[in-house]
This record gives sequence, C-alpha cells and structure tokens, in this order.
Amino acid sequence: MLHFRPKQWHIGDVHPYYENGTLYLFYLIPNGVLRCDDCFKNPNHVVCKEGAVAITGDFCTWHEERLPNPVCSVLPWDGRFLGSRGTANGMTTMESSDLVTWREPMHDYTLALDTKAIPAGARDYSMFFDGDMQAPRATATAYFSNEHNGFGTGMDCGVMITGPLFQEGHAQRMLLHFPNAQVDLYQCKEPECSQMIHIGQRWVLLTSLARQSVHWVGAPTYWLGEANTTIDSQDWNTLPAYQLDGEDLCAAQLTPYKDGHLLFGWIPLNYCGQEWGGHLNLPRVIYPLPDGRLASQLEPTYAKRIEGEKKYVDLHASTITEDGVTVAAAQRYTNFGVHVDFAPQRTGACGLRLDMDNGICVEIDLAQQRMRIVSQGEGRKPFEFSSLKLFEDVVDKPLHLHVIFDEDIVEAFLNDQYALCARVNVRSRETRCAIFAPEKDAMLSFMTYEFSDEAKVYTPGLAI
Repeated sequence: MLHFRPKQWHIGDVHPYYENGTLYLFYLIPNGVLRCDDCFKNPNHVVCKEGAVAITGDFCTWHEERLPNPVCSVLPWDGRFLGSRGTANGMTTMESSDLVTWREPMHDYTLALDTKAIPAGARDYSMFFDGDMQAPRATATAYFSNEHNGFGTGMDCGVMITGPLFQEGHAQRMLLHFPNAQVDLYQCKEPECSQMIHIGQRWVLLTSLARQSVHWVGAPTYWLGEANTTIDSQDWNTLPAYQLDGEDLCAAQLTPYKDGHLLFGWIPLNYCGQEWGGHLNLPRVIYPLPDGRLASQLEPTYAKRIEGEKKYVDLHASTITEDGVTVAAAQRYTNFGVHVDFAPQRTGACGLRLDMDNGICVEIDLAQQRMRIVSQGEGRKPFEFSSLKLFEDVVDKPLHLHVIFDEDIVEAFLNDQYALCARVNVRSRETRCAIFAPEKDAMLSFMTYEFSDEAKVYTPGLAI
C-alpha cells in the first residue's frame, strides 16, 4: 500500500513540519473513541489525548517516536523550535533542538485565553510568524457560545487571532466569524485545525469546517487575502473561500516545502461514516496561481518514484455507449495508477472508470466545472464519495488526469492543478478500468502502471 498509517492505530489530526529534507509529521493518537459526536454526547469521551511524530525523507519509509505531549504547531524561535498545545486556559509550549526530543521551555512561552474577548473557550491553537509584524502570533478555534460545553446556547464560533505572542497585553479577537444563528447544533459550521500562512504575496487562512459532511471533520477550505495586505487590515469575513479537496481530506495542514508548500490530512476510515482518523493522503505540493488562488499537484519526485511497469492501451479498440465512447484496458489490476490525456472540450463529461465491475469512476464534468469520485453504472444507485469545484480554466483546455487506486483509497490529480481523494466502498482487486469521453477524438492517451516496490509504505511502528 502507498498510503501511510501508523502500525498500531489510525492517524489523527496531523501537523506537518518540513526541515532540511525531512518531514516531521506530528499527529494525534486516537483514544479509542471513533465517532466525533460521541465527544459531545458524553463529556468523558475524548477522541485523542496523546501525540507522536512520524519522520520520513522520501514519503515511503517512516520512523515514529512518541511525544510527552501532542505538538499541534511548530515555530522556529531563538535558535530552537517551540511546539504548541492547547490547555483549558489557553496555550502552552514545549521546546526542542531536533524536533524529536521535547522538553519544558526555559522561559514562559504560554498564552492565557482572554475570557472577556473569548468567553466560551478556545482550542486548536496554531502558531505562525507574521512577517509584516515581525512577531509570532497564533490562531485558534474560538467560541462566543458553546452549548456542548455549557456556555450559552447554540454555537457562536470562529477563528480567533492573537497579537504578538509572549508579550504583555496583546489583543485576542475573532478574525473569521460563524454566528450559526438558528442553526441546528449538529449542523453548525465549526472551524477546526485553522492555520494562517503566507503564500506568494498573500496571507491564506486554512481551516476545516466541521459538521458539514458525513465525516463530521471538514474539507480543507481556505480564505484568500488581498495581495500585499497585512492580516489585520482586511475583513476576512468578506473574502472569497475556496477548497483544496473534497470532504474526504480531513483536518489538513500546510508546511513550507522547497518552493511551495506540502498539504497533509487524513482520509476517513469509512466512506459513509464519521470515524475519527484514517490514512495519510499522498504528498501534494500547493502553489499559487497568478491570481493568488491555490493549486495542487502530486509531489513530482514522489510521482515518478511510485511508477513501476507501464502499459499503454490501444485507443482504437473503442466501444460506443449511450453517453459517448469507452476504451477499456485488457489487463486487470490490483492497486495501480493511470495517466490519461483528453483533447480540449467545452461540455460533456470525460474521465476514468477505475473499477468497471463495481462502478467506481473519476468524472470530469465540464458543464458543471466539477471533478467527482463516484459510484455509478447500470443497476446502481449513484453515490458521490467526494467532489471538487474546478476553476473556469478547465474548459477548452487539454486535460491530463492522473489517478491512483490504492486498496480502497482513490486520489485523482488533474492538470497538476487540482487534487481530489476519497475512501470508496470496494478495494482494488483484479480491477478492470476504462476511459470515457463524448467522442473518440477527445481521447489522446491511456497508460496504466503498477506500483513500484520501493514506493510501498514501510513503518516499524512504535514501541508500546
């Protein structure tokens, strides 16, 4: 399998940090409580208490270490690293010189929550360095009311931001606000694992809006700041929001990486449930487009590393169907990748039937400008596992689709600009695949490949 999961448990919320050629993936260890809503129905249930770090230099071979406390963000500070974690009263830190061994800091680097400004508590603290202010700051999920915890009724919440950390009298205020007025408590928008990061010429606020999908934990959603504008001089509630993936990439976080950023989150265990934790997505690079919006691509070196034996499919052996033309590969596969090229199109749908026997399909709907991972076909009730809105630039442009089917996880990459993953309801076992398009001339190439042996994930696990 290509997708990493710790040997003894599923991977919880991740906080990646890349340093000198090595990825340090700090993550939360599930506590045996899998359903997110159990935490609110029973206050004694907590989805996580402990933390660990998984370390890799190639995204394939991993080494893991337990941590004395979870690390939920990392800040380079005064020749060392500070790691944050939330407490009932605010944020506290640990320090490290190597990102593996953590200890109590020599100085008091804590943050006391201002309960006058944020009366119903805060969590998911994330530190960052504000280059405009030349000071460290933090974001957090914050509450004006939180019925679950006995603070008023409903859930009036948002993303708060601090002034300069570790200074007296710094302000704490709500930056992005979700009043959730007259909204059912279990459908309120609740931003989790928020992160403020500078990409290109803009500040970007990344978060996962909980309670909006069957998985509870939300898709990676970002608000795009104005170019060359400080955080505090713009109203984030009026800025446009976009998604980097669909609902099956949960609690995703960014870390600077070479000339871009890496995005990691967890893929749920169940395609139609809300179990907390799962597998890590494959490494993807996030980079800005000319207008500032963000694009995704599979990390290029890794993309080449995973490709084993390749087979090119003859496009002349096509079949006419009700909705267009299909070309099927003759060979059956268990865990595999596919590259497909389509000519520019304006309307209709094209894509890849990953599993012809079970209806698993990656569809590019040009009319709706949407990419979907679905189950469909004769005699089946259509089911959408995940979907992503595409920008207008997909119309009348060549399309290159790269899809990976790894056990019951599908990841699709379009034009090195869009990425979509999903947990599906079947595993890749002796699978037949085919491509489809409105017309035969729209199909330009069709290549399948097996996974290389060196790309398969290895982890010895942790000493219990």
